[in-house]
Amino acid sequence: MEEEAKSVNIKSLNKDLQEFKEEVRGSVDKILAILEKPVEKVEEAKEIGTPPEGVKKLPQQYQVIFEEYFDIEDGFVARLDFQSNITFTIIVPLKFSNITDAYRDYYHKDERTVVLNQGDIEGGIRKWCGLVAKNLNYNRKVVTK
Repeated sequence: MEEEAKSVNIKSLNKDLQEFKEEVRGSVDKILAILEKPVEKVEEAKEIGTPPEGVKKLPQQYQVIFEEYFDIEDGFVARLDFQSNITFTIIVPLKFSNITDAYRDYYHKDERTVVLNQGDIEGGIRKWCGLVAKNLNYNRKVVTK
């Protein structure tokens, strides 16, 4: 009697294992189909130095600080957002970016964002521009063309 119970349990386990394998194969096939689709490339700004659609221009007093560190002719763009926090973002052209290939493949862009202190927006922008320029090893005075 015990042998029959073991036999039934083994048959049941084999059936469950086959169902599980088929389910996993189906899931893997779906994942591979998604991964094999071509990825649409995000176009950079059409005119050099102009922000992409939906990005507001930086106020003049902050634009001056930004341009001390970055040349808009190289394609660098900055934006300031006042929605929930005061955030300052530097959009780095991919030719100057030092992000990993995996990050580039997933996000298709390089944006460096910081939350600024309300009492020192100019100082925060100056500090962030300096840090990003240093991280990129970017010198505005060096001709890159």
